[in-house]
Amino acid sequence: LYGQIQAYIMDQAVVLPIRDPVNLNAGSAAVSGLEFDSYGWFPILNNVTVISG
Repeated sequence: LYGQIQAYIMDQAVVLPIRDPVNLNAGSAAVSGLEFDSYGWFPILNNVTVISG
């Protein structure tokens, strides 16, 4: 009975997105070694260098 109730509730569930994540990044020709994580979301700054000119 509980399994049937749970299935019914899940079938009737509504999903409402409450956030649309946006990740904006900018770069420059003076920045070298910038990489992103495997999801492409977070910058990995371990090997970043900035060339001053």
